Amino acid sequence: MFEQSNGILSPYDVYAYPVILTLLVTSVCMLLIRNRPKLHRAAEYLAFGGLAIYIVIGLQYFILRPDANSIYAVANTLQWMPILYIAGFAFFPKWQAIIGCAAVFLLSSVTPLGVLLFGRDPGWDLHVGALLVNGYASHLLVLLCMSMMVALRTQISKVSEHARLMENAAYTDDLTGTANRRGMERVLQERGNQLMRPVALLLFDIDHFKLVNDRFGHRIGDEVLASIAQLIKSQLRPGDTIYRWGGEEFLVVASGTGFEAARSLAERVRHIVSASVHPVAGTATVSVGVSTCSGGESLEVALQLADEALYLAKEQGRNRVSTR
Repeated sequence: MFEQSNGILSPYDVYAYPVILTLLVTSVCMLLIRNRPKLHRAAEYLAFGGLAIYIVIGLQYFILRPDANSIYAVANTLQWMPILYIAGFAFFPKWQAIIGCAAVFLLSSVTPLGVLLFGRDPGWDLHVGALLVNGYASHLLVLLCMSMMVALRTQISKVSEHARLMENAAYTDDLTGTANRRGMERVLQERGNQLMRPVALLLFDIDHFKLVNDRFGHRIGDEVLASIAQLIKSQLRPGDTIYRWGGEEFLVVASGTGFEAARSLAERVRHIVSASVHPVAGTATVSVGVSTCSGGESLEVALQLADEALYLAKEQGRNRVSTR
């Protein structure tokens, strides 16, 4: 070891180094055990706590028992403290990191501050005293800067999360939890109004929904809307999307779905809706317009065809599926 060969290894480090190395090796071994998050957290606390204790006790020892190598020992210890701060902020939650690092800083400065405040001759030379003053001042600045960076990062995360929630709210229907028409318009804008692969469009309309609102009130009408939206979603695949298209209309975009599969899906949903019973409003039915198109075609044209098919289903008596 460099310090030992040059005669600057302190008696404290003779005993402290083996203990610290043992703690660090133990912590690394604990971290290497897979799928044990609690053990990993314990390893981080063990490493941080061990180094913190070594630094705090070491500084007290070097300050209270100054010798010819004190300036090296103090400087060597002070230079490693910011690494401990960085590790604390990197591995621990914000407040744990701030409290832990602040505790290390305050505990390590207790002895020199006490000596200066109570007027005891510390036995330091000018270089050691200047080193301590500058070291603690720089450490305080490091801690303040890191705390401000963490606080700023937290605020940025909150703003980003708020922006994400606001964006989601803008494209989501609050009542049914489905995407809304604005969400579909965003898809149109992103795709340049072109379908990149074959899709089927299924446009659902709740039959005579106005009568439900008129007879039972809007609260029951909202419950019927939300219930039917959930029934439709229950029949969709992971890649399919449902949008609340209008007051009582829902649009389903089923990717990679041909004519027969789209019609089968529409009939399946129609049967499930007609079989369900609301405790107040009773049964409800839906009319469905279905259109299919291949990749590269205009989505607006496909929507127009689905709307025409829905109109035809209503003209033919409702509670049925019509295709275009």
